Amino acid sequence: MPNSDDQDNGKGINTAMPRSPIIPNQTYSVPQAAAALGVSTISVWRYIYAGRLRRCRLGRRTIITGAQLLDLLAASESGESRQEKTHSG
Repeated sequence: MPNSDDQDNGKGINTAMPRSPIIPNQTYSVPQAAAALGVSTISVWRYIYAGRLRRCRLGRRTIITGAQLLDLLAASESGESRQEKTHSG
């Protein structure tokens, strides 16, 4: 059961979960990206297939840049603030 202090922004990204800093020019595997975002690896794959997160393939490996992760976070946070404004009035 999720902790009551956890805050899901409605996009599946837990904004209250402590994460390590995301470095824009670093590459992340899918599990590393999931840990950095505070989501499951399945969620990362969903973001990729939905077109919300771009990936690179190196042979059989899938990598994601930190810049892509930061873009996803920024988009989800701006979407959250837009939803709050439209519901408030």
